[in-house]
Amino acid sequence: MDRLARGDVKYWFVIDVANSLAPQEIPQHFILKYAEHLGESVTLRVPNSDLWILQTGKRERWEGRVWLGRGWKNFIGYCSVLPEYLVQFLLDGNSTFDVVIFDQKQSEVEYPTRTEQPNDGFLSPKREEADDDASIQIFD
Repeated sequence: MDRLARGDVKYWFVIDVANSLAPQEIPQHFILKYAEHLGESVTLRVPNSDLWILQTGKRERWEGRVWLGRGWKNFIGYCSVLPEYLVQFLLDGNSTFDVVIFDQKQSEVEYPTRTEQPNDGFLSPKREEADDDASIQIFD
């Protein structure tokens, strides 16, 4: 049985990104079910493995309502999200969402590759590096 049929897929959609620069509210029905999985910040992971940290801090949390706040503008700028785009969020553990973005034609967008720029919420994925400290033994 697939995850959707079992009911353990936890996702929500932001359909109206007409004012994409404004903080986006997480739908109430999602908060009611999964609030315990959200912290003061959330991590967004796009299909190219880039990670973004967005704040949902005290200024954005009140009366059971939660917004994606600081970091949202940088994220949508990076992904070139335009009005009428659909952004799908799939909860993948505590405060982490896999994000897929669809354009006006409901086709998934191409995600840019990028290098890290400081203070914009972007985290470069951790990559394993080869150990350059190889020891060499010489026999006579």
